Amino acid sequence: MAAPRYTGYPASLPVFQSDNWSPRRTTVSYDPPRALLQLAADLFKGFNMGYQSDQMAIGEIVQFAEVILADHKEILKDPTNASNLASILDQFVEVGWPQATHLVIKLDNAVR
Repeated sequence: MAAPRYTGYPASLPVFQSDNWSPRRTTVSYDPPRALLQLAADLFKGFNMGYQSDQMAIGEIVQFAEVILADHKEILKDPTNASNLASILDQFVEVGWPQATHLVIKLDNAVR
């Protein structure tokens, strides 16, 4: 892991950058099951308006799912968490995103 680098901007607030840090990873790490549950609840509202067809949406979901699968696989032992992630990914699979299909396969391997 690379050491955090002080950017020096803005001068009044120390801002650190690291290759492995991201707001998404930090938020999920705080309470992974709750983050997944909240994301599922919010996304199912957006799916009624076609959110799953948005190219930026699939990028965010792929990153979120990859964090869950890489860092928090243990929460997928709970069938509710696995089902929530699968339901989210299925919405993106239905509109034809190959990234979502790949993640469903990874999810299937993770829960076995």
